[in-house]
Amino acid sequence: MASVCGLVAQSRVKIKVVSEMLGHADIAITLRVCRHVLPHMQDIAAREMDDIFAGGENRGTSGK
Repeated sequence: MASVCGLVAQSRVKIKVVSEMLGHADIAITLRVCRHVLPHMQDIAAREMDDIFAGGENRGTSGK
């Protein structure tokens, strides 16, 4: 399961989609299993939010 979580953290696949594909009853289960990758996902989200609030001038470059 850890490798699945790692792949999720590096992709833009929504956690809800991953949860459904893994057959989890809800995303809470997926988030508990993958909690060790959340800091990485939060860093990516923070960069993307910075891009949004900066007027989108850096859109498409986050997470690289």
